[in-house]
Amino acid sequence: MQPAPIENNSRQGNHLSARPEGALASARTVNSKLPTSTCGRTELAQMYFPYVLPQTAWQKLRSLLAEDPALSHLTKLRRRTFLPAEVAKIYASLGHP
Repeated sequence: MQPAPIENNSRQGNHLSARPEGALASARTVNSKLPTSTCGRTELAQMYFPYVLPQTAWQKLRSLLAEDPALSHLTKLRRRTFLPAEVAKIYASLGHP
């Protein structure tokens, strides 16, 4: 005799599907880390690569920026921060982290 299948009545597995689509979209925009002022290059790199060391994250982001002709000048800056307009260009080209 086989045991009866166990039904999972908890809502843990489908908690995202219970939300209306508009609520999920607005949660994304509220939780996004859009800079309102300057953004450190390592800080931005860690947003794109959160599971590596900060120095490695910057090296990976720098290589991505160097591959894009519109963003390659950002790798040669003598400052350690990106201006909000520069961050907006990075987001437009690479997408949001």
